[in-house]
Amino acid sequence: MAVMKNMSVIVAAAMLAGCATDPAAVKPAAMFNGKDLTGWYTYIKGKGVGNDPDRVFTVNAEGNLLISGDGFGYIATEREYSDYRLSLEYRWCGRAYGPRIGRPADSGLLFHAIGEDGAMHHGAWMKSFEYNIIVGRTGDLIVIGEPGKDDITAKAKVNEIGRWNPDGKEKVIIGSGRVDNRFNPPNLPGDDTRPVTPPESPYGEWNRLELVCSGDRAEYYLNGVKVNELYGLKPTRGKILLQTEGHGIEYRNVRITSIP
Repeated sequence: MAVMKNMSVIVAAAMLAGCATDPAAVKPAAMFNGKDLTGWYTYIKGKGVGNDPDRVFTVNAEGNLLISGDGFGYIATEREYSDYRLSLEYRWCGRAYGPRIGRPADSGLLFHAIGEDGAMHHGAWMKSFEYNIIVGRTGDLIVIGEPGKDDITAKAKVNEIGRWNPDGKEKVIIGSGRVDNRFNPPNLPGDDTRPVTPPESPYGEWNRLELVCSGDRAEYYLNGVKVNELYGLKPTRGKILLQTEGHGIEYRNVRITSIP
């Protein structure tokens, strides 16, 4: 309880310090038209591109994106992006599947995605950087690439246990690795009893995620609080992906704004 109380104080202080992103100068563009998946394509492990017989990816009557979580794969933008502010809201829904049954609900936003569809993790993902979306530790960075191969790299300031800390020591990731978010508590349980941790909203409620990519830097925000920051990114552009990873999730207000 003391740990949770201390983290809540830290979160509140961060919000008062102005960690939330500034309003965009240009009106953001919606990334879904509210009717279908125009501008995006699907990829599911074992089924390939554009083959979604079980309707894992759908748009509901409210214009929100529903991802059932059945299988591993993603929905990807047809074009590449660089220098942008991406915002969205998400909440957990539906059920768990396969290896995620009895585990924390898991998904993710992948960005600067390059290369072939399904080239990484045994046919599941593209080479990319991940803004991890998972109960208890949303905001972790995962670099999805080949260990030691420098076509995808990142740097971050971290503390002694690998959490992002702006006053920490530099960590260099080449090909594969991770940086935990600022508020990631130690010794989280591995089953689905894992509690949410500030600044996450309770399971089933809406969370607001923001990703700000400018040049070779990326900033992660969750519910208005800065939770991670990266620099020295390579590549600095690519596709944007939303994962299906074994648990249902719903997205709304998915918007992107170019940064001059």
